[in-house]
Amino acid sequence: MERKGTRKAIALATVAAMLLAWLAVEVATSGAGQAGAAGTSGIEFRRATRYYGVGPSAVYDFDSGSIGVVRPLRLSFASGTTFDVVITIAMNYRTSADDRFVVSPLVRRDGRYGRIVHVRPQRRAVAASTKPTGGTTAFLIDGLRGGHTYWFSPTVNVSRRVGDHSSITSRHVVFVVDATRV
Repeated sequence: MERKGTRKAIALATVAAMLLAWLAVEVATSGAGQAGAAGTSGIEFRRATRYYGVGPSAVYDFDSGSIGVVRPLRLSFASGTTFDVVITIAMNYRTSADDRFVVSPLVRRDGRYGRIVHVRPQRRAVAASTKPTGGTTAFLIDGLRGGHTYWFSPTVNVSRRVGDHSSITSRHVVFVVDATRV
């Protein structure tokens, strides 16, 4: 029973942290207005959010493995525009004991299998935890060009295996894409 209460507490703490981060961004960008609206400074700001109850995963055994993916968030930007994009991934996750893990956004241009867009940093380390744990990471794309449709999705993976079994699973993933016209 205590485990269920701990899971709920972690989920609530993660959601509270995400709401506070959202509020901070809203306050900081209040001059930029609503998504797609021009603010007083003439800067266009656009936000898109997706929630995944069950997020991406990666499971490897001695000689096989599988990657669990989620449905991408598709966004189109008008031709002749350029955006700086901040991608935030907040999630609850659980891993195998001694391995190393990473989280990263996958961004493709003009289709599910289109050209991969460079994101900085390419990936971020995630601490191993056999108990449900929460974490938030942020990534940047400089100069995303308009006139294309982009497919954004969160991913997780094992960066180094120690034993014969490695895994990371995620739940309650909030994926936020903030694009500011430059």
